[in-house]
Amino acid sequence: MRLKEDTLLPIYEGASYGGETVKVGNSKMRVEIHKRLTGWGWAEIFNATGQLIAVLDHFGEVKLPGLAIPLRMEAQKYELEKGEFGQRLTFPVTLTSLSDMAGTSSFKSWFKLPFTQPAIEGIVTVTLDPGSPVLRLAYEFKLLAILEMSYLRGPWLEVGADSFGAAKDDGIFPGLEWLVGNEWSSGTDWFQHPWALRVAPHPFKVAAGLMALSHDGTGIGLAWDPLANFAPDRPYPQPVFASPNFIDRKSNHIMGLMLPSVAWGCRREHLGG
Repeated sequence: MRLKEDTLLPIYEGASYGGETVKVGNSKMRVEIHKRLTGWGWAEIFNATGQLIAVLDHFGEVKLPGLAIPLRMEAQKYELEKGEFGQRLTFPVTLTSLSDMAGTSSFKSWFKLPFTQPAIEGIVTVTLDPGSPVLRLAYEFKLLAILEMSYLRGPWLEVGADSFGAAKDDGIFPGLEWLVGNEWSSGTDWFQHPWALRVAPHPFKVAAGLMALSHDGTGIGLAWDPLANFAPDRPYPQPVFASPNFIDRKSNHIMGLMLPSVAWGCRREHLGG
């Protein structure tokens, strides 16, 4: 694992850094949320000894059909509250447009911009419990325009990114995976490819709303409400689990949630690319 130095400069090299950082922490863990060049945020998650264990890559990512790159939900400001509930950061987010990302007319000319005004807005809250290693994430998004999306990704953890990489002691995706050491998820021990793929299974095949990995005495998990409703008649968030991260071909592990859900009739393992 990589240790955090005294500086607040991020360790993760997969995101731009806009020069601003806000952090929350207790005796069990610390979370540093950084601002990209275009807005807040992405986060680095550290254990009690200051070791980087995971990266929250964004506050929401949207892929539009026909657009080569995904867009992110980002904020220009935040509010920090402290109380008996712990420490809470609230970010009012909007969907970053290509013009915001570009900053130059030459970049804009590469793309046909799908919109010029924010098409999605919402609130992302990050709450750290006062005395336990529990970080609570809440996402509330509202469509401001009719928008066709290939996917919407919410919590998206890159475990081990720019730290211990693809190493692990064990990992569990209840009902589907129990991995030990260097075992891969979606392995072909019992089924051939492509039937062995379990990276984005039907949510009903997951025994509990939880994914977890451990490395060198530190564990990290992602838990969710498997019955959560996103719109009328649209329950069941889609879990995504890849250990190692063969989705992006990176030296880390993916634990995430996204829409649409296979339970809605989408084909199994479809990640919306």
